[in-house]
Amino acid sequence: MRNSIIAAALALSLAPVAAAAQTAPDQDADRAADRLDRTIDRALSDRRVGRDPASFLERKKPTWTIEFSTPLAFNSNIGNESTGAKSSSYVDPTFKLTGRWEVDGMSITAEAGTDTQVFSSNSSYDNATVYGRFAVAKKDNKVSGQFLPYAEYRVLSIYDGIYDQHSITLHQFSAWVRTTFNLGGSDRDKLRLNLAAARREASLAAAEQWRYTASATYLNGSGLSISAQFRFADFSGGTNAGRIDKNLQLGIGYDVELDPELTLTLGTTFERNWSNRANRDYTTWDLGPAVSLTRSF
Repeated sequence: MRNSIIAAALALSLAPVAAAAQTAPDQDADRAADRLDRTIDRALSDRRVGRDPASFLERKKPTWTIEFSTPLAFNSNIGNESTGAKSSSYVDPTFKLTGRWEVDGMSITAEAGTDTQVFSSNSSYDNATVYGRFAVAKKDNKVSGQFLPYAEYRVLSIYDGIYDQHSITLHQFSAWVRTTFNLGGSDRDKLRLNLAAARREASLAAAEQWRYTASATYLNGSGLSISAQFRFADFSGGTNAGRIDKNLQLGIGYDVELDPELTLTLGTTFERNWSNRANRDYTTWDLGPAVSLTRSF
């Protein structure tokens, strides 16, 4: 039954790219953290701003938001392997609770969430993630070209199987600056740019690293998004000391608002990783539809 449900995922989506598998814990850490990065980046892009219905923009900004999403996706390389890639369809139910406040011109965000990836084949790659994050940023006044400094702390625990066995815990400290440009004199077509630096500590030294990221996202205000991200990772601990990874991610997606609280996301993501370590180069595609239910209060 599970296989038939997952096989129905024929559309495209911006579902997370890389799957955390039961391989080396440092690889698990990379995949789970990357998946969470993409989830948070999508939330920060605030793609619903500037879209109808107008009532969404007019009502008071809520303090708390609960979101549940259910991607049904296909990944071409679930183990991020250089050779012998294994592909699989999978489901990735995700739940998160987010609180947002504005204090003295600053935006404060606190968030907690969990997700599980269940594969239709190669079930040994099934995994679960529990995370929390706290972030502080300069308030976004929706001014074109305004630079917004941002700081964040994130803790992430990864489990093999569906919460079967704890694999690794990450602590990541990030600082970055982002800005948004209105294109063509419109406040609907936007280009968002982001530069970030992060330090990752981990319960396994081989996963510790410095990460530097540059990204750009085009949003046309009616649901279309096109994104590109380049990341440089300098590993600093354990058996990975001296390892350098360069990672490129390209994505395209489209949001369909089925209801003010229900969104269907269609799209696809491509990822390419280069490394100075043997067997760490890989390429993967991820595609499939995702439905998200959001309730604010």
